[in-house]
Amino acid sequence: MQTAAGQSGERAREAVRSVELGFNPKNSFDAFVVGKGNDLACAAALGAAQAPSAAYNPLFVHGGVGMGKTHLLHAISQYVWAYRKSARVCCLSAEEFGNEYKDSVQKNELAAFRKKHRQAEFLLMDDVQFLAGGDGVQEEFFHTFNALHKNQRQIVLTCDRPAGEIPHLDPRLLSRFEWGLVAELEAPDFDLRRAVLRKKAQALGIKLSDEIIDFLANRIRANMRKLEGAVVRVATYAALTKHELSVDVVDHLLREILLEEGRYRTGIDTIQKKVAEHFDISLEEMRSRRRPENISFPRQIAMFISRELTETTLTSIGQTFGGRDHATVLRACRLVKDRMEVDPNARRVVSYLEKQLAG
Repeated sequence: MQTAAGQSGERAREAVRSVELGFNPKNSFDAFVVGKGNDLACAAALGAAQAPSAAYNPLFVHGGVGMGKTHLLHAISQYVWAYRKSARVCCLSAEEFGNEYKDSVQKNELAAFRKKHRQAEFLLMDDVQFLAGGDGVQEEFFHTFNALHKNQRQIVLTCDRPAGEIPHLDPRLLSRFEWGLVAELEAPDFDLRRAVLRKKAQALGIKLSDEIIDFLANRIRANMRKLEGAVVRVATYAALTKHELSVDVVDHLLREILLEEGRYRTGIDTIQKKVAEHFDISLEEMRSRRRPENISFPRQIAMFISRELTETTLTSIGQTFGGRDHATVLRACRLVKDRMEVDPNARRVVSYLEKQLAG
């Protein structure tokens, strides 16, 4: 039987090992709340951990801030460490990869850098949108990717947007990012938000009434991280003050978070009406299949702003614009973004409309 001192030492060693492998031990698969919008990404991440390179390689997971991308990477690391302790796992961010590469070049240690990353059995990279740029980082990662893929090593990448939206990304990398399975982490629906709140409250040892749970689930919609952060603040307040919790108390306590959330509550119908009014076209024309420039460009702007100011998926946005598919919405967003870069008037119009809608 292991003594208390032995158990304490084992926990300390586990903590050190988790730092070495680049994961937060709290971010496990068991701690990840699964629901509509994130079930595919979670199942795919678990599959990659259990049977590396067997089903899809790479796994490319994208979604907004606080949706759980980093959590899934850490969960893979933790699973592999638990069941395959000898496996070589490289879990890092794209920024860390870039910094390590530049340091290795300056110190003439490129061979050691390549050995570390190209001989890994799992390469788990967070925020790959930061790979874009110069200094040879993309070129280096391109060859690292090829070496790992050729040797059937599992690659898992996360990004805050679809690969096709990463600016200045090498087309060769774009192609490879889309080779395997692409899974989107969508904004949590009401049921999932409630489940996240309940699980976090349970983990913190605080009891929240159904009324408070529903209040928070209705008011905080942007991402998982804000939901969990809200519960932490409420739990801390309750522990320090010993005051009874109520909706009014929680509303006052979280007023900054709730005010910020309000900025993202603009509906797509409101966006459509505002843009249509600005360009003097009807809502019917905005949602129609007609393509003359005086209608198509305002429609593209409305799609672009919907993507920027709401947490709605591309597919759902397309449905509100006459049943268009996600590829059409993505193309519209790219066209608006490209036009804003070269046309100051377009940039001013979009900026003006966004401020009016977000205010």
